[in-house]
Amino acid sequence: MTRTAPALLALLLLAAVRAAPAQEAVSARNGLREGAWSLSFGLPLGGGPEPGAGLGAWRMVSARTNLGVELDAYLERADLEDPAGRERERETARAALGVAARRYLDLGRAVAPFLTGRAGAGLFREAVGGDDVDGTVVARGWGADVRGGAGVEWFPARSVSVSGSTGVGIGFDRTRSRGGPEPGDARSTTVSVGTFTTELGFRIYF
Repeated sequence: MTRTAPALLALLLLAAVRAAPAQEAVSARNGLREGAWSLSFGLPLGGGPEPGAGLGAWRMVSARTNLGVELDAYLERADLEDPAGRERERETARAALGVAARRYLDLGRAVAPFLTGRAGAGLFREAVGGDDVDGTVVARGWGADVRGGAGVEWFPARSVSVSGSTGVGIGFDRTRSRGGPEPGDARSTTVSVGTFTTELGFRIYF
């Protein structure tokens, strides 16, 4: 999925640049107008530290600029085996709140390319449990990230859109983990830089 997502975005960008003149006639169907509100729903494509699903509320503060607040959540459960050979389940949970912006480059077509940026912060936790033991938190902490990139938004109808984007992000994580007899006695800091592909986004404008 992570390989096909950039290809999908590239095709949509090509469609935006090489759209036929007939597409100008349907550009009035898009919801990009000053003062418009929208709700966003995200499904993961992959990329980034962990995929996740998100919800957001957005407002067009000008004819080309869209500002929003996004809440992302991630939960994963995986089976593993401890050093004694006992089966365990690892649960990783993450939640983050971010502020994002989009700057649209072309408003005259049904496919609108844009530049995007986002800054956010959140909390994460990792726990391990099993049939013979309750879940024990083995790591917890907080993180922050800043991202920038480009994408496209396609309007199959005036009030509904599908979008995706890709770009570069910088992340910072501060973790407390179980490294001795007491939990939280080991601390670590991680800084990461890399590319990302956002979730496949759906929006409803009103």
